[in-house]
Amino acid sequence: MRQQRPSRHTTFHEVLDALRQEGCPICRLGVRAVSRQFDVLSYEGVNDPGSRAELRRARGFCHGHAWQFANEVHDGLGTAIIYRDVLGALLPLLRPRSPAAPHRSGRAGALERRLLPQAECPACRTLAGASRRYLDTLLAHLSDADVRRRYRASHALCRPHLAMALPQARDRPGLDLLIGVFRERAEALSGQTLSAEMGSLLVEALVGRPLAVPRTVPFPEAAQTPQPLPPAAPRIEPGAGCLVCGAVQKEVSRWLVAALAATGGLAEDKPLVDLCGFHAWRLTELAPWSQTGPAWQRAARRLLHRLAEPQETRPPEQGVWRELGVLLGIRRPSSEGETLATRIAQRTCPACEAEAAAAMGAAKGVLSGITGSEGALEAIHGVPLCRSHLALVLSLAPDEAAEWRLIRSALARWQALHAELGEYIRKQDYRFRHEPYGPEVDAPWRAIADMAGEE
Repeated sequence: MRQQRPSRHTTFHEVLDALRQEGCPICRLGVRAVSRQFDVLSYEGVNDPGSRAELRRARGFCHGHAWQFANEVHDGLGTAIIYRDVLGALLPLLRPRSPAAPHRSGRAGALERRLLPQAECPACRTLAGASRRYLDTLLAHLSDADVRRRYRASHALCRPHLAMALPQARDRPGLDLLIGVFRERAEALSGQTLSAEMGSLLVEALVGRPLAVPRTVPFPEAAQTPQPLPPAAPRIEPGAGCLVCGAVQKEVSRWLVAALAATGGLAEDKPLVDLCGFHAWRLTELAPWSQTGPAWQRAARRLLHRLAEPQETRPPEQGVWRELGVLLGIRRPSSEGETLATRIAQRTCPACEAEAAAAMGAAKGVLSGITGSEGALEAIHGVPLCRSHLALVLSLAPDEAAEWRLIRSALARWQALHAELGEYIRKQDYRFRHEPYGPEVDAPWRAIADMAGEE
């Protein structure tokens, strides 16, 4: 039975072109797909009813994609339209149902669930779909001599995308090529003195490009911090953003620097080897390559040790069963590929665990500030919280009085922000562009911070 050669369509040529460029080809193509979605949304789709309804259900974009949209597109009007719509969907949830009964028992529990996304982030869905499509195309053509030559000369797949690819390897030569090229590249990057520019290629090989791999954030209630963190003590300042976001960012930065300082040998580099992409790239911003480089190289060598551990394996499916599976469109997973993928897959990110624990500590700190003598925080500056951290603090509120203080503060802040977004949109009209901007000048970016969290 002869296997039919896959067709060479546009997606194939996109993959082939990406193999000629620097870094993981799937990362590059996935990020590009999201950027194209943002361009279409900004210039053509921001008023599309279907897109708007989807964004309302998702409560806007997730944290990473919300700030990617802001930093890449720089579209204040489109951002204002999107997040005014999202706020318009949330405000009715916060308003009391009747003046006589501003809050009823059990309502906060339902409210905190409805504040959370009711649908997947549209950009995350685009990223996952594009990554899977391009990876499938690469694997389907990996038996072609031209593609194999291009792949061997490329920077190869990053570790997260390699872990996705290995179980779907179609034959033993393909499996050997995927693992062999990754091993050669990791050994080369971990065994020589690297500049900061080359060092970024090593980090990309271990965790993927920024925003190219979906991030799974543990829920704070289930977090087990890998080392004790001091309790967060949020400080209120006029004009400050979300109390929990600010405290968490400081705590996680402190944890990352402490984790880096604790490394010094292969046995101590476990925290770094399993950092998610978000925190790995954050660490590269916090410390220069002269400090982080040796630790990342040891982390790469630790990963290679995982691959080299002895194992009992059987080769991928061969012969008639594999060919029949290909013809029927069934990808029979490679047992050895699954084993290797498990070995290199990133385990629970310790910095994500530390972040969740810090969020829980900061949330409890916020509650201690609004309970007692009429709430000191509320008297100073209300209780500024982003949408997700408002839901977290509400879930911990000890009584209805505390719940109502949180809801009342959020309602006042978001009503004012909703009005400012409307004013920003109005002044984008050519008839009113001569009017000077007031406090609404940065409302679109404050809306992102309130809905997705601080950058």
